[in-house]
Amino acid sequence: MPSFNAHLLTEVKTRNDQYDISTYDNGFLIRLFVTLYNEDRRSLQIVCDDIEDVIEYVRAIDKIGVDG
Repeated sequence: MPSFNAHLLTEVKTRNDQYDISTYDNGFLIRLFVTLYNEDRRSLQIVCDDIEDVIEYVRAIDKIGVDG
């Protein structure tokens, strides 16, 4: 599984106010709904190997504006 990659979030303009983090035997899954700069709405799923990557993504996600 990939490690933290900030490029995954570069096209994201805003995000929903809630997102989920699921734990599995072999890693983590972050799910969130986002709006891209071209106004497309989509679900974004990010797979992480370890908790350090999850923390980095949460920090990056929290810097994104919330849909309002």
